[in-house]
Amino acid sequence: MQEPLLKSNTVVIKNTMKLLLFIMAPLYILSILRLIQHGWQPVMFFHTFVFLGILIFNFWQKSFSTNIQSNAIIACFILLGMGAILHNNAIVFGSSMYLIALIFTILFHSLRSVITLTFLLFLSKIFFLFHLNINISLQTIFLVITWPVLCVFAIYVVHHMRSTLEKTIEELDFAKNEAQKAIEAKSLFLATISHEIRTPLNGIILGVDLLDEGHLIQEDRANLEIVKNCSGNLLSLLNDVLDFSKVDAGKLSIDIAPVNLIEVASQSLDQFRNTNDLITAKLIIDEVFPEFVLTDLVRIRQIILNLLSNAFKFTKKGNVSLMLKAKQQEDQYYLIEIIVKDTGIGIDQENIPLLFQDFQQLDASITREFGGTGLGLWITKKLVTLLSGEISVDSKLGQGSTFTCRFHMQSSMKLS
Repeated sequence: MQEPLLKSNTVVIKNTMKLLLFIMAPLYILSILRLIQHGWQPVMFFHTFVFLGILIFNFWQKSFSTNIQSNAIIACFILLGMGAILHNNAIVFGSSMYLIALIFTILFHSLRSVITLTFLLFLSKIFFLFHLNINISLQTIFLVITWPVLCVFAIYVVHHMRSTLEKTIEELDFAKNEAQKAIEAKSLFLATISHEIRTPLNGIILGVDLLDEGHLIQEDRANLEIVKNCSGNLLSLLNDVLDFSKVDAGKLSIDIAPVNLIEVASQSLDQFRNTNDLITAKLIIDEVFPEFVLTDLVRIRQIILNLLSNAFKFTKKGNVSLMLKAKQQEDQYYLIEIIVKDTGIGIDQENIPLLFQDFQQLDASITREFGGTGLGLWITKKLVTLLSGEISVDSKLGQGSTFTCRFHMQSSMKLS
């Protein structure tokens, strides 16, 4: 049986055991009161056996296998049915309990077991009919005869539903496996292509850098700058695609170690300081910020670089601020906030939910003017989640944006 059905059956058994205990507790108390008033009655045997059995299975459930518990539930309903027949001296009162027992047999056993149990229960009805003081009326005979027919119908319906469910689960499992294979093939393709293109591209970038160091006329230097910018953009795009393939395939891992987050933030911001003379870059750090925190150096640096890259890309002039805030929670644990604030083009409120979707640009004109794949923030969010953090954005169109990443981190040394 498929794993989802096994899990479902386990839940059904657990809840049924609780329900049986809830039903049997007051019923057993009533049986004890009848014992005090009228003495021992045959139905007391069934009630005592069922109640003690349910009590044991509820308190020591983990000690028994699923198969044993399912058989115990079936036996309980059969005994309750027999008890109902004995107590009311009428065949009709046990039918519902027998039917429930058959339904549970369908859930946990083969169709052959269900047919065998149906036949045995039918024989038990015949036995009670001829060995108890039951007035054999036309109605009683009709109930005894029609009961197997009703059981067969119920068995057919439940069996058909179960077969359909199993078939659906098999189809979903097959589709899931095929989709997983397709994702792995796509990721492998993207990774291979990215690496293959990156190798000659690095050679082009190196050649451009070497040419830039030579003596060039102004026109050649301007053309060389175009090549350099295009190469840098292409390399950035390849890096995004490679990161996307890793995230999509779930192959990103983390390496937790002491990290000087202040130094990482300072080095990251330095990479952008001279990209635009019209932008003032600021680094603001809390006085109580811990010197070292336990996190993944590569992932946290990539998060900061991605956010700074976006901020500088969409800010033509003004300010870009990188802020590190810390709030001590307990012992050496801190709520760390990494905030990147800019005075760029900003984002319309209705478009904010689209920010963290893959290959998503808010406007086609943005792609034409600023470029990019629309993967940066999607990758950033995945990396933040990988580090058990969360990211939020506050923005107004034309006034700039503020991205805030929050992490619960442990400092690797106590503050003095």
